[in-house]
Amino acid sequence: MQQWEQTYNIAGPVEIHVEQMDGALRIAGWDQSAVQVRASWPGEGRIEDRLKIEVNGNEISLNVKPYRTGFLGLVHDSLLDLEIMAPMGTYAVVDTGSGPVTVENTMGPTEVESGSGRVVLLRVGSAQVDSGSGSVQVQQIAGSVEIETGSGRIDAEAVGGPARLETGSGAIAARRMAGGLDAETASGSISAVDIVGAVMLETGSGSVKVSRVVSPSMEVEAGSGSIRLDTVDTRVLNLETGSGSVDVELARIHPGGSYEITTGSGRVVVGIPADAGLELELESSGHINYGGLGLRVHQQDDDEISATLNGGGAFMRVEAGSGSLSLKPLSSAPAQPTDPEVAATRLAEVVKEDPALEHSQQMTRILKMVEEGKLSVDEAEKLLRALDGEEG
Repeated sequence: MQQWEQTYNIAGPVEIHVEQMDGALRIAGWDQSAVQVRASWPGEGRIEDRLKIEVNGNEISLNVKPYRTGFLGLVHDSLLDLEIMAPMGTYAVVDTGSGPVTVENTMGPTEVESGSGRVVLLRVGSAQVDSGSGSVQVQQIAGSVEIETGSGRIDAEAVGGPARLETGSGAIAARRMAGGLDAETASGSISAVDIVGAVMLETGSGSVKVSRVVSPSMEVEAGSGSIRLDTVDTRVLNLETGSGSVDVELARIHPGGSYEITTGSGRVVVGIPADAGLELELESSGHINYGGLGLRVHQQDDDEISATLNGGGAFMRVEAGSGSLSLKPLSSAPAQPTDPEVAATRLAEVVKEDPALEHSQQMTRILKMVEEGKLSVDEAEKLLRALDGEEG
């Protein structure tokens, strides 16, 4: 195995462009004002002849040339691996044919275009990934995330900005999203936990499971597959599935809100706070169960029922084409993602203009109280604003 190493004295922020056919690539941030390039290759010849590097100001470009052996150069071996250490805040742009790509601890924007191969981005400023096939994992992203892959699983965790995740085939898993979530898969399941912000989920075939969401609006669509929403606080809900069971627990009904749930076939169970005010339209060719809620029925015609709960208020329509429809009472309690990283992301926005407060003992204590359940995130925000002098 041949080894090659070179260091370039470039003060940050640095812009890195990497293009290679195959082989593994790793880019990592460090606290030095330099870019270090390490290459390894099991082939013959000189690594320097395969690796073209250009430096222009604070921009460095690396291009791995194809290597061909055998009769007429038809045998292709380009497995040259690269490891790059770069200053914090580096902007990385990667174009690779196949081979795993890892970018971590740079805290700068990152763009990856890959023909095939696993992509892992950890602790970067923002993430944009376009892959023909291969799984994609992003974690602890400060800003926005945009991922598109022809096939392969997508995992996203602890994202501070808006997230758009799309795969042709493969599951999508999202956790601790502070800027909302837009997820789409042609075939595959979607799971989402601890989401703050607008939510749009779509799958052609596959289950959808969502838990602990605070959102101004939610849209959920599945061609076929079960849908389960637990502890959801939203003002607007549009849920539709062609076939499959639906279980929804709405932690809060907002005055003036709108909630529409439709399935072509499959049972539907909707949990609502017992003290919620609702204008209800229920439709099902199967059995309709009120769950002990004190509904006042105004009109009943074949499979359709119009009713109010607690004098009326927000609008709710539930339609189960063929299947039972059940309502169940819930204790009224607002949904509140309790994950400490979600709380940290939201609270950091409050004090971002005051670095001293952001890294203070008060911030640490408040986050600990949120984690222990002694404060809600809303209560913690008010307390921090008071400390920051924004509220009395």
